[in-house]
Amino acid sequence: MSTFDALVNQALKNQRGLAALRPVVEKEIFHHDIIRELNQADLLQHLTFIDGTCLRACYGSTRLSEDLDFTGGANFEKSDLDALKNVLESRLREKYQTPISVTDPKAERQGNVDTWKLRINTQPERPDMPAQRIHLDICAVPSYQVEPRTLQNHYRINLGTDNMIINVQSQEEIFADKLIAFGMRPGRLKHRDLWDIAWLTQRGVRPAYDLLDNILTDHGESPSEFLTNSESRLRQLSDDPQIKKDFAFEMQRFIAPDALERTVHQSGFWTYSVNTVSDAIRQAQSRIDGSGEPDQPDFPM
Repeated sequence: MSTFDALVNQALKNQRGLAALRPVVEKEIFHHDIIRELNQADLLQHLTFIDGTCLRACYGSTRLSEDLDFTGGANFEKSDLDALKNVLESRLREKYQTPISVTDPKAERQGNVDTWKLRINTQPERPDMPAQRIHLDICAVPSYQVEPRTLQNHYRINLGTDNMIINVQSQEEIFADKLIAFGMRPGRLKHRDLWDIAWLTQRGVRPAYDLLDNILTDHGESPSEFLTNSESRLRQLSDDPQIKKDFAFEMQRFIAPDALERTVHQSGFWTYSVNTVSDAIRQAQSRIDGSGEPDQPDFPM
């Protein structure tokens, strides 16, 4: 048995309810490895951890995650991380004695995102088994609400990240990003965004509404585009039964079976989710078009 397999087996022994999600558990263990090595190589200094994986790793989301996302600031260039490929390949090969490759971003940036692609052969003795693939995306935009936080160890194994502090986006800014992404993400609706919006709402997190215009500007998008696109997607969310089916199918990959039973598999959960997401998007629309209530004081008297 390989070192990595033994580590994953111990993680699943400690979290038996996640046995059916082993491929994603493997990725979450690698997330800690990647972040640890980047931190030790001083490559995280100007990056901020964001999005759903940050919600999972730093804020305790019940939805597992597979890729890593950061912001690097408006002036970020992939040349800032020239050492990333060598650091991850050499350090992770040394730790696990398994084939690992990192592909650098394409010469031409995709929008404002540079993507490093990791390919990790966790079972080299099994050529029939697919390699693990993890994307590390860095977006050349700023984060506005940055907090120092530690990574949570969901698996109670030695991940080498205990007490390590990194910069992460606030839940409130992540929520605001999710609302903008609902309207502006290219292609189809992202089912994981729907879950995250409902999860953040249930936790009582209030989106950073005052950042919505900034986020649109940073991504080169206009308020009118968001209003039009988000309205279209709200109709799609309510009217297209295939979205419900696709959502339920995808969540099976990222939610523990017991949590699925009390959420996705409950007859009223989809309606609850649609209503929750719709309410959040309506609030964002009203803030962006100027019809919403101004921010209330933190200490009303």
